[in-house]
Amino acid sequence: MRTLRSMGLAMGLCIAVAASAFGCSATVTPLPGDYPVAYADTVPPGITAYPHTYYAGGNVYYVRGRWYRSTSRGWVYYRHTPPELRGYRF
Repeated sequence: MRTLRSMGLAMGLCIAVAASAFGCSATVTPLPGDYPVAYADTVPPGITAYPHTYYAGGNVYYVRGRWYRSTSRGWVYYRHTPPELRGYRF
């Protein structure tokens, strides 16, 4: 089962790299927790002033119904709220 999961992650990464070469946006799962994320083209100004919490190794920021986080490749947001963050309301 772990091999299938690794293959799925590798395929997702290959698709993301290929899509970025053609200027398309891509969804990948590069973060702990294996929840799908999408790269954000823009983020709200002053995003670090929004409510936040520590999750899966880094700070996540709750902005207008989405959870954002900064990565070494730019800002991403979770396409669906991870179950561990569903209880947070600010």
